[in-house]
Amino acid sequence: MRAMVCIEVRDRERVVYGCSRYLAGVREVLLTHVLDERALRGYDLALQGLLGRRQPRPDELLREAESAALEMLEEARALLSTLLLEGTEIEGLLLHGRPEHELVRAAAAREVSALILGRGGADGESAVVSGRISGWRRNPHGEIDGLYLEDGTEVRFPPHRGAQIETALHEGENVEVRGERRPRHVHARLITSLDSGRSLEAHPPPQHEPPRRHLGHVARFVTDHAGCDVVLLG
Repeated sequence: MRAMVCIEVRDRERVVYGCSRYLAGVREVLLTHVLDERALRGYDLALQGLLGRRQPRPDELLREAESAALEMLEEARALLSTLLLEGTEIEGLLLHGRPEHELVRAAAAREVSALILGRGGADGESAVVSGRISGWRRNPHGEIDGLYLEDGTEVRFPPHRGAQIETALHEGENVEVRGERRPRHVHARLITSLDSGRSLEAHPPPQHEPPRRHLGHVARFVTDHAGCDVVLLG
């Protein structure tokens, strides 16, 4: 029996521990990560400040993202090997493209019996991140709807708050962001400048609505189209 386990950046340890209880009797495990090249600029495995303020070329970003992804797969493989029976074959597999397509295609090509997915990170849970602002994120309409920290973290907020936040903060400023964890970014609720002490309300939380939990497009798509059993870890 062969199983495929999809590993993401933010929840890799949780997925490795969670999947191990489903892998009793499995002879071969494919630890898989899909490098979605559409999202490299805000990608969680970005350059982590190595290039300073210089804008990286697309090929440079891709090489760094591939290197970081392979390192992450190797760390996950080493951890999983301590949780499974000796003799279980564990292989890392890096894919490129749209995750909802590539996972299904690879599962069929490798004839896997089960595909195990996480929920894409600690989505909806409180998060606090800090660091130095390295740049601004713009949506397709040219509006500022987020910022990047030097460690590669992407922070987002509603575009109608973008102009005010850009005016109040500047690149190179140290900030603390409080908000919610999403699959590939932190959704900001409150941004505080650690240099001036000033706080900005980026997106007030709803008063009477419980926080939403987004499963992510990969999980929704794969469960409808995969030709094998699919396990979505809680």
